[in-house]
Amino acid sequence: MQIGFSQPIELSWMEAAARLVAEGHTTNEIRECLDQLLGQTIAVNTTSKKSSRYKRLAILMTTWVIPRRELGDFRNNALSILKDATGNERVLVHYAMLLATYPFFAVVAGHAGRLLRLQDQCSMDQLKRRCREELGQRDTVSFAVTRVVRTLMDWGLIAKGARTGIYSQPQPINVISPGMISHLAEAVLIASSEEDALAESTLGSPCLFPAKLAENPILMIAQSSRLSLTKSDYGGYRLKRVK
Repeated sequence: MQIGFSQPIELSWMEAAARLVAEGHTTNEIRECLDQLLGQTIAVNTTSKKSSRYKRLAILMTTWVIPRRELGDFRNNALSILKDATGNERVLVHYAMLLATYPFFAVVAGHAGRLLRLQDQCSMDQLKRRCREELGQRDTVSFAVTRVVRTLMDWGLIAKGARTGIYSQPQPINVISPGMISHLAEAVLIASSEEDALAESTLGSPCLFPAKLAENPILMIAQSSRLSLTKSDYGGYRLKRVK
């Protein structure tokens, strides 16, 4: 798995990237605007493509501005949701974009979600160990895990615990909008690289730990034009993206 997500990303940068795309600016204009924004505080005195600013800029561009071809419609739907989203809902739109764009981000988020469910907290050491076990004993994996955790902290999705390197979960964000629920479910499907999956397991994915979905979310998914529901031969429903 290619890591890709190697730098912490501030929520305000994601908001700026999405806004510039929604306003119809060209790719070059957006890149320049974002570079100027980041250049105020990140790697100020360099234009090197190896700098931390350039790496952050690449993440923002790949997520919102020039997504992979198969994510174009997903990105456009996210922009549509942002038009009416307020407060914490906006955080989840950006969170879903990172889940779908960077499988590594989803792996770390998934392990964090499992640990938080089991013991109401997780540690950096646990996350690094589990990710290395899944992806291989690479120093780059450990390094990137810290960047994902820092991003989750900056966005208020996890919080520092009583001891260094220990994290807890703040109150999850309530999600009652059918569009938001389907957006999160679609992000999990994309991150899993599966054509279809059990709706119950998708909606219950540990990746979605920052969200508290409304009761009967499957009924809300049924309203989505982006996802289809079919009865499973073994009970429940299977969920598939509509292409």
